[in-house]
Amino acid sequence: MEYKPGFAVRGLHYDVEKGVLLKLDSFLQIQLGTVYRGLSPVSDEEVLRLYKNRVIPIAYVESQVKHMVSCVSRLT
Repeated sequence: MEYKPGFAVRGLHYDVEKGVLLKLDSFLQIQLGTVYRGLSPVSDEEVLRLYKNRVIPIAYVESQVKHMVSCVSRLT
């Protein structure tokens, strides 16, 4: 697999239950067009089917979603 330095950017979250990477804003709204399963984009329709809404409840975020800043370390 080829390394893509621009793929993973700040603000990414990983939904452990659904297995997707996504961007959430400060109001816990999913930024449509930024959801991926692996390197494959997930359509906006599929995102809305998975989550029923663009806003994710705080209780779900606290239990199932991991902010990627804690999962990435700098390689030297």
